Amino acid sequence: VIFNYTYSDFTGFQAANITTKQGFWNVVVDSGSAGTPWGTSTWNNEAQGSIPAGTLIKGEVRAANTQAGLAAVSYTEIFNGVSFAGAGIAGRFIELRMTLRIVDTAVKSSPVLSDVTLATANNAPVAACLDVNTCANEQCVASASVNNGSYDPDGDPLTLVQSPAGPFGLGTTAVGLTVTDTKNASATCSANVTVADCTPPAITCPAPVVEECTGNGAAQVTLADASASDNCGSAAVTNAASGSFALGTTATSYSAVDGAGNDASCGSSVQVVDTAPPSLTCPGASTI
Repeated sequence: VIFNYTYSDFTGFQAANITTKQGFWNVVVDSGSAGTPWGTSTWNNEAQGSIPAGTLIKGEVRAANTQAGLAAVSYTEIFNGVSFAGAGIAGRFIELRMTLRIVDTAVKSSPVLSDVTLATANNAPVAACLDVNTCANEQCVASASVNNGSYDPDGDPLTLVQSPAGPFGLGTTAVGLTVTDTKNASATCSANVTVADCTPPAITCPAPVVEECTGNGAAQVTLADASASDNCGSAAVTNAASGSFALGTTATSYSAVDGAGNDASCGSSVQVVDTAPPSLTCPGASTI
């Protein structure tokens, strides 16, 4: 702080004892973007900064989209480390005025200003969710994300956390999504994940059957059953019926249906053949 001595006060008494002992430090910062919202300022976080008893350091800011426009804007008082984001201080340029003052005339030590910072206001991220309908995988579960383009207005990287995270079982599950930016501001949304069994069962038919005709151009055949498996449980199998099959090849069909109504089918065949020679009975000898 510089005390000016005047002709009328050549002793310096008035400057030392009556005149307010204060000084100012001003700085203008250019954010590079019009309408920048400003949020916090800090100072004296380093050891060399000090505010002795009986002194003070006062901060004030004003902002405008042009440097020349700053002069038309009134200052707003701010406090060390306290957000002023709600004060509407916005503009490409911000001017910070720091006042260093000795309040108690008996104090001979001046306050020391150090490591001043200015930061833009942090806008909270925007969480966007969307209901998801998906199909179960081979383990009858599904992975899904309900995120629908969540973003941060300031362009900060986001951390996304779903709860529950998945994978999800059959049916509908309510899922919450929390998005958090690098300044620990967060937002949430929720949606539903619905998992359905879309996969038909796997069915295996018995091998084709070849039977010898047993009479009347047909054969009695007992058919084996088909087997089936399903990713989400069991499947009901409908088998081809055993019975009498005529000479030639007859197609047989099998089907399986799971609990979700998904079905599958397969086919086999029964071939009745006549490979045995006929049985010939000759008449008895005749005497003429």
